[in-house]
This record gives sequence, C-alpha cells and structure tokens, in this order.
Amino acid sequence: MVGRQNGGPEKLHKLELFSWSQPGSAPELKAFIHLHELDLIYCCWNGLPGNMEHLSSLKKLWIQACLNLRTLPTLPQSLEKFMLSDCNDGFTESCETDGHPNWQKLQHIPTKYF
Repeated sequence: MVGRQNGGPEKLHKLELFSWSQPGSAPELKAFIHLHELDLIYCCWNGLPGNMEHLSSLKKLWIQACLNLRTLPTLPQSLEKFMLSDCNDGFTESCETDGHPNWQKLQHIPTKYF
C-alpha cells in the first residue's frame, strides 16, 4: 500500500480496512510497523497478511464480519487484545477450540473476545 521508506508512516497508529471486496489474501502490511490498532471489517479475504508477526507495535486486532477467513497467521507477540465477531462459524469455533492451530496462535494474547 505504501513504501517502507524510513520505517513507514510513524504517526499512523490505527488502521481500519472496511468492506474490502477484492478476493484473495489481504494486502501485506509491511509499511505499517507503527500500528497500534488494526480493524478489519466486512473484508472478503480468504487469509490475513502473512507478515503480521512483524507488526511489533500492534496492541489490538479486531476482525468483524470477514466471512471467508479460515486460518490465522502468526500474530505479533505485542498483541494485548483480540476481538472476533460475526465471522464464519467454523473459523470462530476453531479460534476457541483447545489445541486447534488457530487457538494456539491466540494463546499469548491476554484479552480475547468472541
């Protein structure tokens, strides 16, 4: 979306992507290393960005009504709050099921809402 010049936009701490209808995977977020909050609402992607673990300032991730998601990538260790609502029932259930790979990727996050 933007170049990584000088480490990306330092002043951008919250990013909301709303109603992104382009199918496929989500865009890479390499340039947004200073983000604190990421809200993904009504997006049609079948996968989140694979580089999310490098968003080392990210504290809050909210995924709402993204019906095509099935799996989570590795998430940043900095996450403090994860919220998932109105998504595919199977995806939501996998995030809540002890031992499932999606569940395992959420274990380090102190606050989770489903």
